[in-house]
Amino acid sequence: MNNIKKILSTLLAALMIFAAFATVLGMNFTVSANKTTKTEEETDENEPEDRSVDILKVVYKTPEDKLKDMRLRIENDNYQLYVRAAYGEIAVRDKRTGQVLFSNPYDIASTKGSADTKAELMSQIIL
Repeated sequence: MNNIKKILSTLLAALMIFAAFATVLGMNFTVSANKTTKTEEETDENEPEDRSVDILKVVYKTPEDKLKDMRLRIENDNYQLYVRAAYGEIAVRDKRTGQVLFSNPYDIASTKGSADTKAELMSQIIL
């Protein structure tokens, strides 16, 4: 029993190391249950970042207003993924219900608080 644990531990460690190196080398392994379709709006990943919209000052009244300023990157039968790469924001829209889930508050400019507070709200990770 002890040898089996050692073998499994070694195997898992090797798998983790392989995955780490594969990520560093740019190898992408994806698993998908649904076939996805790319949008016409999808552009090259090397495009310059668009910071023309100041997300801390523009007031969005509805989630749909915010989605208009984001880029639809990919969709399938059930979901749409919107991205604003310049700020690291993402949004997922459920096509069946219309519900939108944002990585950051969509109405950040209308919230009360200082610029520092708003900047913290826009940060997915605060170190």
